[in-house]
Amino acid sequence: MMDKAANKFIELVNEQIRQGVDENGQPFIPYSYGYFIRKNHLKSKARTKQGKLKAMKKFDAAWNAGKHKVNLTLTGNMLSALTPMNVNEPGFTAKIGFANPEAATIAFYHQISGAGRSRVLRKFLGLSQSNMSKFMDYIKGLLERDEENTVANMISKLIPRL
Repeated sequence: MMDKAANKFIELVNEQIRQGVDENGQPFIPYSYGYFIRKNHLKSKARTKQGKLKAMKKFDAAWNAGKHKVNLTLTGNMLSALTPMNVNEPGFTAKIGFANPEAATIAFYHQISGAGRSRVLRKFLGLSQSNMSKFMDYIKGLLERDEENTVANMISKLIPRL
């Protein structure tokens, strides 16, 4: 049951990130223009002034079209490494962490230290109020199903087979 709960938490965190919002339901601070260019492979090899101007227009068009939405997925490795760890069913606890140290380091920069030269924080390892409500409803459903299964098992043991 705790494994299911941890996976649901991760699913909701990923949903928030796809929407471009942090754990408080606020939009992430936008990427810097330079990072946006690197992330979208818009690097220009133009050597002439005209070529560079044309490339800048292309960059500006992409930027203004809203393609700079923050989703924390340069490679996708960090979010794909987010996984349930130390699941303890009897103690009703589960920790969520990163399966590889590189992903944990990147998450540390976004969540705690700040990413980039300007040390921008993008807190993503929590749930917004609306997603917390969804999560709590999911947990209640899990507990109810677990309770029904436990009662059904007890009854089946108490009633002799005919």
